[in-house]
Amino acid sequence: MINTGKIKKILWFVSLVFLFIGFSHADDQPNLRSLVEAARKGDVEAMCDTGMAYFYGKETLKDPFKAKCWIKKAYDNGSLRAEKIWQDLELWKYSGKCETSFDDEPLPKYSRKDSFTEPVTGMEFVYIPNDCFKMGCNPLEEKCSKDETPYHKVCLDGFWMGKYEVTQKQ
Repeated sequence: MINTGKIKKILWFVSLVFLFIGFSHADDQPNLRSLVEAARKGDVEAMCDTGMAYFYGKETLKDPFKAKCWIKKAYDNGSLRAEKIWQDLELWKYSGKCETSFDDEPLPKYSRKDSFTEPVTGMEFVYIPNDCFKMGCNPLEEKCSKDETPYHKVCLDGFWMGKYEVTQKQ
């Protein structure tokens, strides 16, 4: 027999994990692919946003070098915001020249099946694709306690998550 109390606790824990990771409304923000397309066409704000996405690893693997190059390109094209980002993220610390070919590769598309092993720690990661789900207790379907409300839609960006628990050695 299925223990609904246990299932509720597990779903509550998963919801907390998603909240801890951070959530956004997918419709409010352009995805990385559209940002890169706009940046390649010369939109300096898109260049700044693309640099930030690469720096923080939003919808792609974290790549501070590409972040540095996109922010430098935005600055070279007259963006005042780029100078602030350059200072705030301390992008001068990352080595390498930003040649014109730094962004030649197509944007990767990841799926649930994708994984990679980080070479320094040996940690394995799996890709969790962006998706939306309903969080909380629906008072129309079941009896809810105060800590399970409000029932609302949450949209998450795709992210990489450790496949196993982190050990002290790692």
